[in-house]
Amino acid sequence: MKQELVTATKKVNGVDYAVSVPFDVPETCEEAKEVWGDSITVSNSIANARIGLQAAIRRRIEKAAAEAEKAGTELSLDEQAIQSELSNYKPGEAAAKKDPIEALLGKFGSLPEEKQAELLKQLKAKASGK
Repeated sequence: MKQELVTATKKVNGVDYAVSVPFDVPETCEEAKEVWGDSITVSNSIANARIGLQAAIRRRIEKAAAEAEKAGTELSLDEQAIQSELSNYKPGEAAAKKDPIEALLGKFGSLPEEKQAELLKQLKAKASGK
């Protein structure tokens, strides 16, 4: 078990307040269960995993919105793609990087025809070194 200071700040009526409290932090699951019990250890683990998954979902939505804005199109959220990508989510584990060509091809079909034509023109120019 190690001890750390946990600090929280709050602005009240324009004044910043901060309070630090010493906190005993278990270093293993066994220590956590000894200190807090099984049910609290599990329920907090699930709650934190849920928060992490929600954050991952929000990041995918924000990314899709930014891509739509950049492409000048309306956001058309591919909920099934997000569900598929996050179906094996594990807290604290980074999502596997998608192959850039696979990612481009996956997005290509959702672009309007004029954006597809523009992208093809840019790719051809890049390929010929222009």
